[in-house]
Amino acid sequence: EQIGREMKMLKDYWHCKPYHYVRYGLFDRNLTDDQLLDYIPSYYHYNFYADPLYADIDISLYNNKLSLYKIFKERGIRTPEVIAVVKNSELYSLQEKRLDVDSFFEKYNTTLFFKPVFGMGGTGILVFSKGSHTSFLASLNRRETYIVQCGIKQREDINKINSSSVNTLRVVTQYADNKARTCVCVMRMGREGRMVDNSHQGGLSVQINVADGSFYPYATAEHGGGCYTCHPDSGFVFKGSILEGWDKIKMLIEKSAVLFPELKEIAWDVAVTPDGIEMIELNLGYGIDHLQCTCGGMRRVLGIYPGK
Repeated sequence: EQIGREMKMLKDYWHCKPYHYVRYGLFDRNLTDDQLLDYIPSYYHYNFYADPLYADIDISLYNNKLSLYKIFKERGIRTPEVIAVVKNSELYSLQEKRLDVDSFFEKYNTTLFFKPVFGMGGTGILVFSKGSHTSFLASLNRRETYIVQCGIKQREDINKINSSSVNTLRVVTQYADNKARTCVCVMRMGREGRMVDNSHQGGLSVQINVADGSFYPYATAEHGGGCYTCHPDSGFVFKGSILEGWDKIKMLIEKSAVLFPELKEIAWDVAVTPDGIEMIELNLGYGIDHLQCTCGGMRRVLGIYPGK
């Protein structure tokens, strides 16, 4: 009876079928009606909130990693350098000049990340560190265009949380009245030796308090489930830990958001390095499921309420 009442309440409120009630296992949680309503159905979020938000924007410019890199450089935002582009398994410079393969790999004798320009959730990213670069290039999907970047050196305190991947921050900002506001922050961490931190690739996520930079007590694994009081590989304990320099990190992210006044809401992927922060990319159609699996319902946090 309670499940039936709650599902009807959610359907009536959001005006769509409450599949998220099952997605998040809300039937098995001790939540008030208001807390249940805080969970935004992904159907509503993408179709009735995000789509109208960017209706007058050519989002392909921001979804393409190569064009986004150029926009970042034009607006003076620190971001990992793109050192080459791969088309049809051939290497080119940013000026579309063909590169000598042997000379390139001799110059960049380090771990290299090959990212599909339209890739999402870490899907399709390939890492080259050793072996035959000729065979590696031949193994790339010839229908894909890739950007090539060197590995990022993250700050040592964050490296201690998990050293196999760069542990990035997913930060959502909203822009209004010529100001940017940080709404929510999550740190994403790799595990079991994986070199990417995306939840789709088995990573963990823990919420960071945007007021003071403190870690929430538990990290979650969105795909596969489970809550963790510490990182299962490094033993790093989340409760009582603070992200060093959070006030400056938040200020720099909000300064970046102000440079994109055409975008009213942005989900940033941020790396924290010894020299500050680097914006890996921004996301417009970001994963609301990832946020809600990690942080709980986002209705009041993001100010998303259903229309009639």
